[in-house]
Amino acid sequence: MKTSDDYFKEIKNAGVNLICGGFPCQDYSVSHSLSTAKGIEGKKGVLFWEIVRAVKHIQPKYLILENVDRLLKSPAKQRGRDFAIMLGSFNQLGYSVEWRVINAAEYGESQRRRRTFFFVYRNDLPFAKHIDELYSRLEENAAKYDEYIYADGLFARQFPVEHMMNKGRSYSRKLSELDYTADDYIQDISDNFADKFWNSGIMRNGVYYTIDTIPKYEEPTTLGEVVERAKAYYDDKYGAGAYEEYLQNYIITDEAKLEKFKYLRGPKKIERTTAEGHKYIYSEGGMSETDSLDLPARTMLTSESSVNRSTHFLKYGDGYRLITPIEAELLQDFPPEWTKYKKQANGTIAPVSDKMRYFFMGNALVTGVVMYRGTKSDIVYIQQLGRVLTSATDATAGIIIDVVDNLHQRAAYAVLGRESVYTEDARKRKEELEQQKSEATAYAAYQSGRASVEDIDTEMMERFKKYDSGEEKVPVWGKYDQIELNAQIRRFEGKSDSGTEYGREGYQLTKEDLESMDLYAKEKEASYRELIAKTVAEARSVRCRKAWTRWAEEGGKTRDENGRILTRAEVLAQKAPEEIPLPPFCRSKQVSIDAVLDEMGIPED
Repeated sequence: MKTSDDYFKEIKNAGVNLICGGFPCQDYSVSHSLSTAKGIEGKKGVLFWEIVRAVKHIQPKYLILENVDRLLKSPAKQRGRDFAIMLGSFNQLGYSVEWRVINAAEYGESQRRRRTFFFVYRNDLPFAKHIDELYSRLEENAAKYDEYIYADGLFARQFPVEHMMNKGRSYSRKLSELDYTADDYIQDISDNFADKFWNSGIMRNGVYYTIDTIPKYEEPTTLGEVVERAKAYYDDKYGAGAYEEYLQNYIITDEAKLEKFKYLRGPKKIERTTAEGHKYIYSEGGMSETDSLDLPARTMLTSESSVNRSTHFLKYGDGYRLITPIEAELLQDFPPEWTKYKKQANGTIAPVSDKMRYFFMGNALVTGVVMYRGTKSDIVYIQQLGRVLTSATDATAGIIIDVVDNLHQRAAYAVLGRESVYTEDARKRKEELEQQKSEATAYAAYQSGRASVEDIDTEMMERFKKYDSGEEKVPVWGKYDQIELNAQIRRFEGKSDSGTEYGREGYQLTKEDLESMDLYAKEKEASYRELIAKTVAEARSVRCRKAWTRWAEEGGKTRDENGRILTRAEVLAQKAPEEIPLPPFCRSKQVSIDAVLDEMGIPED
C-alpha cells in the first residue's frame, strides 16, 4: 500500500526533522551474485523513490540511511550508477550527503559486517553553511575536504580513520554536466555515469569527493566471547547448566547435512551455462572446516537457519552445531531473546520460530554501531572498559560500578549487561536503582496530590512519611533526576511551563533546569575523566598480567632454579618485551611491563 502525500504532510506538521532507516538490500546484497543484482531498477529497489517522495514533503533537516557496501558498485554492468543516482536525487532536493562503509568488526563489534551509512543534511542549515566557511565550496577545491573526511566529518569523529589514503586513492567529479534543475538530470546520470566511489566521501552541490580511508582498528569481540555471553545469560536466567541443554537443539547429527556442509565449505569448480548458452567454469575457494571462535563472526545472512555455505558452523565437542538464535541476536547487538515472542493480530503472545528469528537477525544491522557511537564519548569509554574487564575478576569488574557517578551509572550497567560481566553486587545495585526511580516517581505523584495514601502500598508509604519528616532523604540517582522529579511535580500540579524542552521521562523542563543540567555535566567532567584514567590503568594491568602469565607458561621465568625472584633487569634480559604479544590496550609496553612487574612483586635492581 502506497503511503499518501497527506500522511507525509502530517508528519512534517508534527515537527519531524530526522528520517532514519534503510531500504531493502536484497537486490544488492552478497546473498545474490553481483551480476544478477537488479539495484534501483529492481522491484524492491523502488523503495528508495518513496524515501525521495517523503523527503520532498517532509523536508527534514537530516537523514541517516543504511544499505549494503556493494551499493557503491551496483549494478555490475555500470559500476556506481545506482549510488550516483541517489546522490543526484538528494542534490536535486537541496541536500548534501556524507557516506562511509563501516565494517562493524573493525570498531570493536563481533561481526564482520560491512554496511554503507549515509548522513544526509539540508543545505540551508547552519551546519552546512559552516562547512562552506571552513572548506569553501567542494567544486572549488575538493582536496580541502581531506581534513573533513579524515577528522572533522560526522563519521570521522565517531569512526576514526588514519590520516592517509589507502594506496593514494581519491577521486572527485561532477555527477552530471547538466544543471541539477534540468528535467533529465537524473536520467543523464543513469545513462552516462561511469566512475568510482571509495569507502568514504562527501557530495555537495552535485560534486562528490571520495577517499579510500583506512580505519583505526579497534580490537573486535570474538565469536567465542559471544558464545560465552549467551551461556552466561542463559545460565543466569534459567539455572546453571541450562545452556548446555538448550544447545542440544542445534547440534547437527544428520550425516547428509554434515556432508553437505563439508561440500559447501570446500573448494570447487563447477561448469555452468549462461542464459545465452555459453558454458564457463565457476570456481570457489575453500573455507575453514568450522568457524573460528577466536575471530569475529562472518556476515550473517537471512539464510542462517539453512544448510548453506554462509551459515555459521561451529565445532561442539566431537560434533558440530549451528549458532543459536540467542547468539544470532548478540551478533547484531540485540538483547538476548529479543525475538523470542511476537504479538499476534488478536493481541495474544506467541513464540517465534527459530527460522524466523534467524531471518530477522540476518536482515538487521549491528545495532551497537549506531547505539554507542551515537552517545557521548564518555559512554564509549565505559563500553571499552567493560570490554576489557569482561574477562577480569569480579572485583576488578566491580571498579566500573565504583568509579562512575550517578549520571553515568545506568550507561555502565547497560554495557556490563551487554558484555556479560554478571556479578551479584552489580545485579543488586541495578535493582536498587530501579526501585529508587519507581519510588521517586510515586513520591512526586504523592507530593502533588495526584496519588492518595490509599493508592500507595503500606511499606512505601512508611518511607514517604520518613521523607516528609526529613528522617530519610528522597532517593534519586543524581542532580539530573532531582531536576526531573521537580519538573514532574510541577506537571502534576499543573504548573508546567509551555514551550520548554522535555526530560527523559517527558517532563517539561524550565530554562533554569536546563542550565543546571549543563552546569552539572561540566562539574562532573574533570573528576569523571580522572576516575576513568584510574580504571584504565587497572584494566591495563589486568590484561598485561595475563599476557605475562601466558609468556611464563611458555618458558619465560620470573624465578631462578632455586626459587629466587629474579630482578627486573634479569627478567627483561629474557627479551620478554619483544616476544610477548601484549594486548593492544597496553598502549606503552614499557609502562605496562613496569606496572605488571610491580604487581607481581618483582623488585627494582
